Amino acid sequence: MLEASLGEGTDIFRLNRVSPVVTLTCPHRFSETFAALGLMWKSHSHPFRDLYLPSYVEYLVAMVLSDWHEAGASPRPVELCAIQDQFAEVIQFMAEHLGEEIRLADLATQVHLHPNYFHRVFKHAYGMTPQHMLRSLRLSTARTLLETTDDPVESLALRCGIGDARYFSPWFRQGVGTSHRTYRARSREVAHSYLSIDLSDSTV
Repeated sequence: MLEASLGEGTDIFRLNRVSPVVTLTCPHRFSETFAALGLMWKSHSHPFRDLYLPSYVEYLVAMVLSDWHEAGASPRPVELCAIQDQFAEVIQFMAEHLGEEIRLADLATQVHLHPNYFHRVFKHAYGMTPQHMLRSLRLSTARTLLETTDDPVESLALRCGIGDARYFSPWFRQGVGTSHRTYRARSREVAHSYLSIDLSDSTV
């Protein structure tokens, strides 16, 4: 079973019940990116290795998900589903309503369970509470927005469900370990370097 973590245990392939076989529309690009990932993995002295590695992995996963979606998004057969799959719609609900206040009762309603029972079985399935999962998704969204947009902090806070921009910076630093400004600057530098990387150079 292929797994790809969004951070803190959030598996992309639980959020999306991807079928066991996905036909890639551009296998050459996938192979090149995979090769670049392998080279960077070996480049322990590269100053931005820790930023390159997740970027490559996310790009590979994005290609798989995009091609799966374009092909009709056929779900994984029931016999191949794990216990976590039963809450896929709950996590999807979280992802689609990050900018809103989400209560435990709202999540439990998605699967017609009592909130207390839902809390227990969700934690058993994922090893974290629903609130912890929601925080993980919000942090993942914040990282993506910082990497791909020039949106101000006020907009980021609203879209991630933080609300007040004054709390966004300490919230992000606590969750990621660096300031949102530093994260955005480093991400831009990695993206620029990625465009000029020489895949034929075994030392990267």
